[in-house]
Amino acid sequence: MDDISSELYVIDFYTNSTLRIPLSAAFLREDDIDINTMTNTIYVTDPFTGDLAVINGSTNTVSIVSVGSAPGKIAINPQTNFLYIADTGSDRISVVNGKTNRVTVGVTFNTNPPGSGIIECNEQEVSMNRSAKYDISTECKAKAKTGFAFTSWSGNPTHYLNDNLKISRYGTVTANFIHQPTFIEEYGNIISGIALASFIIILVIFSARPSILANAGTTLFSNNVKKIPKLADISNTDILGINVAVIAGVLIFLSLEGFEESEETQISVVTANIVFPFAISAIVTLIKFNKFGIRLMIAGFVNLMVSIVLIAFMRL
Repeated sequence: MDDISSELYVIDFYTNSTLRIPLSAAFLREDDIDINTMTNTIYVTDPFTGDLAVINGSTNTVSIVSVGSAPGKIAINPQTNFLYIADTGSDRISVVNGKTNRVTVGVTFNTNPPGSGIIECNEQEVSMNRSAKYDISTECKAKAKTGFAFTSWSGNPTHYLNDNLKISRYGTVTANFIHQPTFIEEYGNIISGIALASFIIILVIFSARPSILANAGTTLFSNNVKKIPKLADISNTDILGINVAVIAGVLIFLSLEGFEESEETQISVVTANIVFPFAISAIVTLIKFNKFGIRLMIAGFVNLMVSIVLIAFMRL
């Protein structure tokens, strides 16, 4: 290094030829230069500008990286290709990624509430509550899960716009979300309740006037249905067996894991809606009102189908 001409000399020992690489005078301090022999890269710090000169040993081209306040000594880990530079002006150590020539910082990401969304950096989902290294200016994006909406970022880094964030320093970053019920979550109970009430009323009317059901069948199917089976042929034991089987199946379904926390209450309400007509059907059958019990059971199956559709929509 020549501190008079502000040049770094590169000497080829095979040919004894010399190449001069111009640098600012501040770079030419003998204790602030290091070489990564595995990547053939030379590093020189400038304590006055806060820069790091990165010299490609193959092409002798120079790149400048801003690292910190008064950078000094350099230590290189050739296995990981990371540089550690003592910033004497801030009493900190800057970490530089030798692959990207960018300062790297440790950032821990969180979501609030937990499980309400995900965070992607460089289009890859990051792990929550775990510190990881990211290059400065890495772009991250918050994505809400079903039933939630992104509201804001909180934490140390300050360079963000809406749901996009650009990492600027180390620390903890939290993506905040609010619960935003879907149409099905908000009105599912009303729809299911209306469906249940409507079919109970219709089936009670059919029970009082069986001819209505027969005439409706004839009109809809244009004489293809000659005779509608009599529901009275089903015994009380059959009705109780069907009701108990459906209730047991629904309760087993409710005990399954894998639902989001935001879905559990809604699933419980819909499940109760499914169980209700079958439970009432079983009770009225026990007290010998089997005709009404059959119609409640049919209403329960219709309500079951409606509820399955609602649950499917919630899982989309």
